[in-house]
Amino acid sequence: MPEINEIVDVTVAVQTSALSRQGFNSLMIIGSDSDFDAGFTEYEVRSYVSYAGVVADTDILAGDLKDKLLVAFAQIPAVPRVYVSRVDAGSATAQVGDLVFSAALVTGNNISLTVDGTALTFIPFNTDNATTLTDIATAIQASGSVVTAVSDGTDTITITNAEAGNIISVTAIVTDGASQATALYTATTPAVGDVTSSDLDAIAANDNAWFGHSMVYEDDSSQLAAIAWCAANKKSGFYLRTEIRDLGAASNLSSLWITDSTYTGTARHLEVAVASRILSLTPGSYTAAYKSLELASTTQWTTTEETLLRDYNLNQYSVTAGVNITFNGVGTNGGYIDLYIGAVYLEARMQEDVFALMTSQNKIPINNNGINQVANTINARLQQSIIDEYLLNDPQPVVNVPLASALSAIDKSNRLLTGISFVAYASNAIQTIQINGTVVA
Repeated sequence: MPEINEIVDVTVAVQTSALSRQGFNSLMIIGSDSDFDAGFTEYEVRSYVSYAGVVADTDILAGDLKDKLLVAFAQIPAVPRVYVSRVDAGSATAQVGDLVFSAALVTGNNISLTVDGTALTFIPFNTDNATTLTDIATAIQASGSVVTAVSDGTDTITITNAEAGNIISVTAIVTDGASQATALYTATTPAVGDVTSSDLDAIAANDNAWFGHSMVYEDDSSQLAAIAWCAANKKSGFYLRTEIRDLGAASNLSSLWITDSTYTGTARHLEVAVASRILSLTPGSYTAAYKSLELASTTQWTTTEETLLRDYNLNQYSVTAGVNITFNGVGTNGGYIDLYIGAVYLEARMQEDVFALMTSQNKIPINNNGINQVANTINARLQQSIIDEYLLNDPQPVVNVPLASALSAIDKSNRLLTGISFVAYASNAIQTIQINGTVVA
């Protein structure tokens, strides 16, 4: 059957400076095989409108998934529907990489090491090149992020990651001495996670009515795969992190939420709490910042840690002035997720509106009257976005349409209307305030 994109093609881009209808207030949570009984098969999709429905489903077992579902339905307000699917664990592999020095280490050299953004003990030159490489390898292995770090005695240290599916970065900077070698770390065996784009394709093929996405998998590779998939499929991902590290993901539709690594049970499922809380609202009417959540616990970070949270586009849930608040609602690429969710929402709704116009008429003539019907439908959606507070009313959106006489003969013969565009301005939000005052005695 023809897809709606073949009939009405709408693209809304977000310029910095300036689905189906039921999908946007819904959330998909993926569990692993340990979260289900055998009656719930891999890639199957079920949906629930209350936590009581989850409890009644005996195929969902106690564990992280069930805790996430409880948190999702506990929010005030909460999404009215949560979808669940299953991806079996077992394919994750560890990253293996080589740290290669360009020249032999010499007397006087000092080596500073960083693993996963954490600076290690400074390593001085020791006796000869081979001994110094062994000292470096020992320090890297002791970092806790790797299983083994083995020197070949000449120029290479082979490093195996401690966690399957996770991605690590290693830097070595050589200073002082008669010469300074350079060092480059390259993954020779990339990390592979449990969740892949093929898994998400299979789930979407069974049911694609959901918009928000989360999962029990927390390895880097699975999260990177999910973030890329969500960007390509115009979904919004919410993923949990327990370490202050740079994932290196680049999307403004998905966000990373960090919590204390020691939390267990419902206390740790911050990302699901945020997703349910904001996706329950009309896009454009909210930001993801300054929200209080149910069941999820706050984490207090040091000033140094919070600097890294901003650098790595990690969002937090902490206590400020005695109030539990989320901060600051950015995507993995640094843009505010509410702005990009709103763009996807506007795109989908406009597509649906124009499609509804076409299916409700016996014919839309390819003349000025027919073109104006399309323009009026587009403008009506833009005006609704102003009411939703996604767009500004000053300046007003401007819809540009061609005159029928300007259409090419080929387009007319193909019954194709082109040349329609609009410009609208997002109604941004206040998230920080500066006040300067003077008291005169």
